[in-house]
Amino acid sequence: MIAEPQINLSPPPGPKGHFLLGVMRDFNDDTLGFIERCRDFGDVVKTRFLWVHAYFLYNPRDIESLLTTNAKSFRKAQSLRSPFFARLVGNGLVTSEGEFWRRQRRLAQPAFHRQRISSYGAVMVEYAQRALTKWREGETLDISREMNRLTLEIVVKTLRDPLIRVAGVSGATELGDGRLVLILDVAGLLRGVRGRPALVRAAR
Repeated sequence: MIAEPQINLSPPPGPKGHFLLGVMRDFNDDTLGFIERCRDFGDVVKTRFLWVHAYFLYNPRDIESLLTTNAKSFRKAQSLRSPFFARLVGNGLVTSEGEFWRRQRRLAQPAFHRQRISSYGAVMVEYAQRALTKWREGETLDISREMNRLTLEIVVKTLRDPLIRVAGVSGATELGDGRLVLILDVAGLLRGVRGRPALVRAAR
């Protein structure tokens, strides 16, 4: 007699959070710390953001199965597939699925070629060395602010690459406190609202 495998249908464990907000406050207050603490619950952790249930995967095999091996068995989040979001950003890599997504991915693939990635590395080194020349021995610096500014400069530089340019985004800046924000191009956003696949156009 062969015993049938036992299937556990009970939901995975996870933090309970606030009765109304769920774990949203904890996640927003300390995102990295929250993700690290959730690991204590096991390989699969169930959480709730308001009324939306979300699962965290920590086992590399589960992550590989989700993203590659069995990717066809999963769909993108409902929020990414909503008509409103699709009208806002267009039917691009973020929102599309199936064969249309694969066709767009092939069009965008040159932006992630090894040689092109290496060129981004050269930009990072150049800008990092330039930032070092501005620092003076014995000077007290807010390193978080300096790193944010360096990141901003690199982002602005690489956003000019026609292969990774995003419709609706014309550049980046900071709020004055070191936080990075994207500068939106209203005309580009309106083109996305009309449903034109901006990323496909940029990749051509």
